[in-house]
Amino acid sequence: MKFGGTSVAGAEQIKRAAGRIVAAREAGNRVVAVLSARGKTTDELVAQAHEISARPVAREMDMLLSTGERISCALCAMAIHDMGHEAISLTAAAASRGGAPVWSGVDLGIARGEFVAVL
Repeated sequence: MKFGGTSVAGAEQIKRAAGRIVAAREAGNRVVAVLSARGKTTDELVAQAHEISARPVAREMDMLLSTGERISCALCAMAIHDMGHEAISLTAAAASRGGAPVWSGVDLGIARGEFVAVL
């Protein structure tokens, strides 16, 4: 499942996304959810980078922008826990083996820098 920035922009939207994830799990599915940064978070982080540097280094931009996805996933995992289910948030790197993001042998198709919540 994939949730874009507007789908996780506020607390209620994150809770709604968590509800959809839990419903999919309760339907018997194994669930991996990929969440984007909340709302305008990415735009705000890019602007902050350009306040500091006229030419931000790509690697540091990756690190900076990843914080938005980490926030979304951690908050969603918290909401899932409040619904009585287990969830963990993972970086794409933490969920990968051998360089390709996988979870229990399934190719997740997650691009570098995206983050997942696993139920």
